[in-house]
Amino acid sequence: MNQLLEQFLNEARDNLHYLDENLETLKDETCDIDALFRAAHTLKGGAGLVGFGDVQKLTHRAEDLLDMYRRGALEYTPRLPEVLFDLFDSVVELLDDAEAREDIPPEDPSLTQPLIEKADAMLHEKQDERSGCDTSLPLSKEPPKPLRYFTQGELSETLKALPEHPPFIDEGFINTPNYYLLDCDLDVDTITLGNDPFYLLSLFEKELKHIKLEIAQSCEEIEQNPLHWATRIVAILCSDEETIEDICENVLDEIALYPLDREGVEAVYGKAPESAKGTESTPVTRQKPAVKTAAIGKTVKIEQEQIDNLMDTIGELLVMKNSMPYIVQTLNADTMEQSKRDILSKYDQISRVTSQLQEIVMSMRLLPLSYIFGRYPKLVRDLSKQLGKKIKYEESGGETKLDKTMIESLADPMIHLIRNSLDHGIESAQERLDAGKAEAGTISIEACSEGDKVFITIKDDGKGIDEEAILHKALENGLVSRERAQQMGKTEILQLIFHAGLTTKKQISDLSGRGVGMDAVKTAIENLNGTIAVDSQKSEGTTITLELPVSVALTNVFHIKMNDTDYAIAMDYLIETSQIEKNQIQESNKKPFLQRRGELLPITYPKALIGSGAKEQEQQKVIVLQSGEKKFAMVVDEFVNQLDVVQKPLSGALQKHPIISGSSLLGNGSVLFILDVNKLSNVASWQ
Repeated sequence: MNQLLEQFLNEARDNLHYLDENLETLKDETCDIDALFRAAHTLKGGAGLVGFGDVQKLTHRAEDLLDMYRRGALEYTPRLPEVLFDLFDSVVELLDDAEAREDIPPEDPSLTQPLIEKADAMLHEKQDERSGCDTSLPLSKEPPKPLRYFTQGELSETLKALPEHPPFIDEGFINTPNYYLLDCDLDVDTITLGNDPFYLLSLFEKELKHIKLEIAQSCEEIEQNPLHWATRIVAILCSDEETIEDICENVLDEIALYPLDREGVEAVYGKAPESAKGTESTPVTRQKPAVKTAAIGKTVKIEQEQIDNLMDTIGELLVMKNSMPYIVQTLNADTMEQSKRDILSKYDQISRVTSQLQEIVMSMRLLPLSYIFGRYPKLVRDLSKQLGKKIKYEESGGETKLDKTMIESLADPMIHLIRNSLDHGIESAQERLDAGKAEAGTISIEACSEGDKVFITIKDDGKGIDEEAILHKALENGLVSRERAQQMGKTEILQLIFHAGLTTKKQISDLSGRGVGMDAVKTAIENLNGTIAVDSQKSEGTTITLELPVSVALTNVFHIKMNDTDYAIAMDYLIETSQIEKNQIQESNKKPFLQRRGELLPITYPKALIGSGAKEQEQQKVIVLQSGEKKFAMVVDEFVNQLDVVQKPLSGALQKHPIISGSSLLGNGSVLFILDVNKLSNVASWQ
């Protein structure tokens, strides 16, 4: 993907997220309509710069609607946000397609034309109803300020075809209808947004009678950054307001238009000839719009402060590295003890600095959850239409950050959970009214961080999960025995929804009903070293909570040995370590259990990992682990220590190992295998 397209896609996501969050406020007094217009305008300009025609067409119509609304030419109706959402949702689809292709997809009129026609119908309908209301391009009465210096013909071939001298200004010229003085004051972002001022002027063709040009930067500055320069153009046109508005649509808030009267002409070209005096026209007037606000949602991937901190920390590390040869030079039999102390001191310093490096690098990998949250409003709107349900979507905590790889892995599980809330959870409008609820159901997504953990909740106010139906289906499918079912509490019953093949839905739809999906969701979350919890109240709704580490790349683990091989368990799962006597182990149904603080914990002996005589040893080392609701003990050969490791995914023959999730390297060069506690707790064959 070329750099310009990648930058456009990143910034477009930010603007679309802003629009998604704020279009619903159109009817409120708090609505910042200028900011919404600016977001649409920026989208259109960026699309024009990279040549993304379909996006440019759709955002053009959205911009027109927002512009008419902010000028009072269009009244608010529920159709307005509906049409705007449809336009921007299609833009999201186009961006997704471009990201997948890593290139701009070919134009597709079948996608854009129906939406354009819908927007045009709304625009034309209001124009027909305006009853003489003047919504034409605003004119300015104040004459333009004199130009400081001019250049002509150097920067664009287009300029060579333009007239170099103004027409003779006399009384007849001034009184000719449809002569305007156009003052374009374009800022440094104009070219970046795809608005070439010279191409713009060339569209007037013979209507353009004269131009004067002012460039705010020097030629050297322009050569260094050809897309970053401010321009002021003053032109004389023989045209009409509608044509000028169409041609200048991308820069309407950066231009002023003046009917050609004596004051305006003289401000730019000096005194008119004596023959032109004595006649003045009174322009229809309106002040030039205020200076535009800053761009919305501009993304900075790595802050300068982070880079500075990284360089400072690396500088410290280099000083320590350079000190090591001096210690070696002084090393002899007499200084052995002192040298050992010096080396250990340097080790402590290096350990501190590398920890700082880890923190800085990890912070650079973090992205806000809004990166994926921004896609869910469209999903909710599409599915609510498909299901014929009225849905209110709420979201908070999009600024919460997670590791980039985790966000990418989290996108699909989140979509499945939202679909389930819409399809299984939220009732139809009539069912909700019959139950005394609001006609529209509510789905909310919230995110927050606590320490090194991130919590995401997906909540709906639907009918809740029927625990009896879940348990009945689990018994029917043989997932639990009747004896076990009688002992299960609410939390355990609700966890049954994560079993493959279990569904209580009677009809299969495109969205759900096949009993697949929730098990994949749980697997995906557990692969991220996270947990998923369900809480539900009948007739009140369901809440699903995801608990995730901020990053899975850097892991704090407990190092153990089994069968002379190095393994590790993430500290998040470790409850305690202990050494027990063989006679403390009990049996139930021919399975070993350990009684610990009033609990009976199943003991697992991973026979492929531990020496064959482990069960016969009089003293056995065990670690107590917890995965979700499951708590169990595992016998190991040796406890080593606790350490931080950078976990790498498995590859080759080990890629699909049933209980090993990753690996790392120890200081002595040995491979350290990271055990997946969630999978370990489910593999009965290891007993």
